[in-house]
Amino acid sequence: MKIVVHKYGGSSVATPARMQQVARRVVAAKGAGYALVVVTSARGDRTDRLIELARQVIPQPRRTEAKGEYDALLATGEKEAVALLALAIIARGQSAVSFTGAQAGIRTDEVHTKARIIRIKAEPIRAALQAGQIVVVAGFQGTDGGGRTTTLGRGGSDITAVALAAALGAERCEICKDVEGFYTANPKLVPQARKLPRLSYDEAMELASLGAEVTHPRAVEIARRHRLPILLRSSFNEHEGTWIKEETAMENGQDIRGVVCDKGEVKIAILEVPDRPGVAAEIFSALGEARIRADMIIQNLSRRGINDISFTIAQDDLPEALSVLEPIARRLDSQGISYDEATAKVSIVGGGIASSPEIAGQMFTALAEAGINIASISTSEIRISCLIAQAEADRAV
Repeated sequence: MKIVVHKYGGSSVATPARMQQVARRVVAAKGAGYALVVVTSARGDRTDRLIELARQVIPQPRRTEAKGEYDALLATGEKEAVALLALAIIARGQSAVSFTGAQAGIRTDEVHTKARIIRIKAEPIRAALQAGQIVVVAGFQGTDGGGRTTTLGRGGSDITAVALAAALGAERCEICKDVEGFYTANPKLVPQARKLPRLSYDEAMELASLGAEVTHPRAVEIARRHRLPILLRSSFNEHEGTWIKEETAMENGQDIRGVVCDKGEVKIAILEVPDRPGVAAEIFSALGEARIRADMIIQNLSRRGINDISFTIAQDDLPEALSVLEPIARRLDSQGISYDEATAKVSIVGGGIASSPEIAGQMFTALAEAGINIASISTSEIRISCLIAQAEADRAV
């Protein structure tokens, strides 16, 4: 049985007409001899509307004691979408069945709003596929050990699709959205940007984590672990997209693969903390337990036994980060916490960066010639990131 997993984003299933278009595409793939598992996001802006509805009832729905109900509410968007898509497939003469995350056997940990998949008991899906049915699974959700609904965080439907593909031993996972794949830059900002036909897992993970809103870095991480090919393509045409696969060339022939910018960054500074072992560990361990990813970490030079520690996080994580950090700042007798939401992170990504030391200077020179100031810099073997003013972000790209 040749299994392929398709994933369709919210814009792809936003209207009945688009739902029918997806159903036609799925039925055609079934006719080509594949066993089909289809994962969907909630339709259109359904999730955003549910979030706003929750905020009308409780000001901070993501606070700890409310997170379980918040997850239960948000998961209804995908449940609606899978039932509608299954109906659209049935209307085209094919047998289909829809599963929630729990029915699909997706077991997660108990961290609401940011759950991680522990395992997938895929027997119900395999049984439906063996019976010739097209299986439609709600993305973004699972269930914890107590049977409570959990959600995987923004972009979680991509994670669901890739995790299911890995658990089922699928040939590939096709992630179908309103874009045709990864580009060398945002084509809305850079008209001459080119679509990238292929990326390594590492390159795709970096681009995704740095602001290329094409897929979720956790989805790519799962694919890399299981050596699962991902094809990113448009839901609205049959053009070839971007393959994410294992790198096979002896040396990467392209130093830079893409330029990306993330305007959803906040710079946080904890002011005047003691310069002693364990302070940074306490701060970033607490953020890690809350599943808040920190980047661009800088510890200033010590003066009189104290220093400042600054870093960036996603804007969506700011309220929770402050609730985590404020007790720590008080225990450390810090002079307080400051944050700046008017920041952006511009990055270049490519497998040739580590072996081409001139690239960093070229990037900094380009920003300097444009009069764009760099607040901080972070690097890895395949990326260089600069924190800049948010107002300069588009021009920087």
